[in-house]
Amino acid sequence: MLIIPMQEHESAPAQLCLDARLAGRLAALNPSVIDICSRFAPARKAVEGFIADVYKRTYGADIAVTYPTLMSVRDANGYILAACGFRMAETEPLFLERYTGAPVESLLEARIGHAVARGEVAEIGNLASGGQGASLFLFAALSMFLNARGVRHAVITGTDVLTRRLHKMGLQPAVLCEADPSALEAEERRKWGSYYETSPRVLAGTLDESVRHLQDALGMSYKDASQTLYTRLHHRVQA
Repeated sequence: MLIIPMQEHESAPAQLCLDARLAGRLAALNPSVIDICSRFAPARKAVEGFIADVYKRTYGADIAVTYPTLMSVRDANGYILAACGFRMAETEPLFLERYTGAPVESLLEARIGHAVARGEVAEIGNLASGGQGASLFLFAALSMFLNARGVRHAVITGTDVLTRRLHKMGLQPAVLCEADPSALEAEERRKWGSYYETSPRVLAGTLDESVRHLQDALGMSYKDASQTLYTRLHHRVQA
């Protein structure tokens, strides 16, 4: 069994547990820790730098990492293997709602046929990986972490490469719309380099289904020792 602590500021509020043999079929590494950091966490600058560097090398992009919470997968030496950001739809507008042209929950409702509360939706973005299957652990941790906090739907702007990775994991995200770069101002589009040449799309997945699949495919379980972390990370700021 592979047991990976999930920590914030060097505390360990949770553990992600996976069958090492099953995970080894999709990933060629064994992470030591999954780190979760808010806007002012000391570790945040390193994670922002990792994400920015991957986008620079891959797309020639010069992006700003603005997600309120970042999650990273690290090895025993603290080296970042993969990282991403996420935000809750109930606390702020989503970046990808520039593409949807409407509140994202309305698109989800139209697809699944029943009401979706905005508080049940989280946006994942700025996904960056150093390869060797590191993103597997990131998506496994995100699915369990968000699902345990009442999030039922995850949305992400993804390239074909990301879609293939998700399919390889056995996940089948729905396509909500194309990520049309004309939704951005010209200067902002320029900062994304060649990213939009990959024809990204807005994808959505149901976390209950994702968690069930990953539990079966990876022998995955999640032990959460602290629900207070979520409150600290995503408290609503009153003006």
